[in-house]
Amino acid sequence: MSALGVRFLDAQGNVLTGVCSDLEKVADIDMSGLHPAVAEAEITVMCDVTNPLTGPDGATYTFGKQKGGTPEILDRLEAGMKNYAAVMRAKGMDVENKEGAGAAGGLGAALCGFLKANLKSGIETVLDLMEQFLEAGFSRETAVRMINSSIVLQPEPHIFSTVDLASIDLYTGICEFLKIGSAASFIRRERNVECIRGTGLPAGISSELPLDPYRVRIYDGNLLFLMTDGVLGALPEGQEEAVMKDLIWNLPPGTPSEMAARLMEQVQTYGKAADDMTILVVGIWKR
Repeated sequence: MSALGVRFLDAQGNVLTGVCSDLEKVADIDMSGLHPAVAEAEITVMCDVTNPLTGPDGATYTFGKQKGGTPEILDRLEAGMKNYAAVMRAKGMDVENKEGAGAAGGLGAALCGFLKANLKSGIETVLDLMEQFLEAGFSRETAVRMINSSIVLQPEPHIFSTVDLASIDLYTGICEFLKIGSAASFIRRERNVECIRGTGLPAGISSELPLDPYRVRIYDGNLLFLMTDGVLGALPEGQEEAVMKDLIWNLPPGTPSEMAARLMEQVQTYGKAADDMTILVVGIWKR
């Protein structure tokens, strides 16, 4: 923010340098020098973090621990963050409890407060783009390549996105998978559970995006299980796919939503969850 003309001042009117210990010293914020282009810009920030700025789930206690902060240091940082939030509020920027305000150590709050940025989920942005391209008549492969190009061309810092696309032809029963850096998917059939593995790196890493669609026939009564990598990552290392197959095969009958909930409960019993965990179950029945 300082580079854009915002000045953070202490009680004596001195300009603060921006180190962590300055948070507790912020007494005023001078925005008179804010670059005029900011007022004319519409800024959208892709952010998949929902943490607020302060509190038990805020930037300090969530991300400070990851950086090795001791309890004493974290408490001092949190007090400084609350002071910073209070000064922002006095300036008409009440963003302390906004979802995503705690992203990147509180950068989300600054972007929303000073730049009036809109925080938008990265996956929602990718899905919106995919929907727009498909509605415009582009093939799935072309749509994915165009999304990849748009991500690669973004300025620093780069973002990356896995793509897990399953498209089912309801007339033929053919399901086409496009998996780019995504976790394995599973099909529970009448006599076994089939694993569909993805290949390659996530979108956004390279302008060259190899696509290898995988097609398989889905039959009446089959169940399709799609999941984020955090789900498989919670299972015993080296046995993820085998354990998941057993869990899926032994699920009792129920609606797709009930089976997704039961599967999530069983995965969580392994106690290794450290990433986003989402499970989608799709049931296929002949009409």
